[in-house]
Amino acid sequence: MSHQQDLIKLGKLLSVILGHRPDELGLVPDQDGYVKVKELLKALNEEDGMRHIRKGSIDELVISLPHPPVEIKEHLIRAVSRSRLPELVPAKNTPALLYGCVRLKAYAHVLEKGIGWEPNPTLSQTGSLVPEVKESPGVILSPHEPFARRLGRRIDPNPVVLTIHVGKANQQRVQFYQFGDLYLADFIPPGCFSGPPLPREKPESRTKKDNSESRGEYQPGSFQLNPDPGKFLPKSTGYKKNKKGPDWKKGRKQNRKNNEKMWPA
Repeated sequence: MSHQQDLIKLGKLLSVILGHRPDELGLVPDQDGYVKVKELLKALNEEDGMRHIRKGSIDELVISLPHPPVEIKEHLIRAVSRSRLPELVPAKNTPALLYGCVRLKAYAHVLEKGIGWEPNPTLSQTGSLVPEVKESPGVILSPHEPFARRLGRRIDPNPVVLTIHVGKANQQRVQFYQFGDLYLADFIPPGCFSGPPLPREKPESRTKKDNSESRGEYQPGSFQLNPDPGKFLPKSTGYKKNKKGPDWKKGRKQNRKNNEKMWPA
């Protein structure tokens, strides 16, 4: 197969994925049908037989083919033909449980504040409070936990899988949307989902420096005040009691006389 035929085959593949069922790879286009190129590459590289596809291959496809089936705008890509693309519609007959993932570092914050974008009412031109409009829901959910975990690994090597309780979310007036086999929401408030317990924080271990200071050990480049001044005084100062016997002076005089006898007068 020639290189030109490889590009044609890749173009057909991207046209089907982006123009027919992007939800099968966990992709949700914006209102204009665009998805991020890096998100597309992440999804493709998870599939056997597609892990060789790089951005350079897509760029070459768009430049080389006379009528490329995809078009690129900055960091975004979409299919030229999108007539068979699923629509984002309000969900009906939503499963009782949905699954989504968050980053491990954000888990504690999510438990307290909720998942995703929190609606922020703004003042309209008529003076009434209306919800701020967002282009598309940001929380992507799946009725299948393994697939949700797969999507989570795109944002974190060790994501936290959360179980969304749809009944409780409906009581909080959460609006779910459906896009193909995926479900989406703007915001899931606390109490409407469950997950694993938070990891226990390890107590801060005392450093070697702190331990040595508590034991009174000497540290390089420092000095310590010793409460015993006699420790550093020479023995000849008499600070300590002389342990010699009472006849030490007599022995000293006798040694001096012996030394004088050794020299001639």
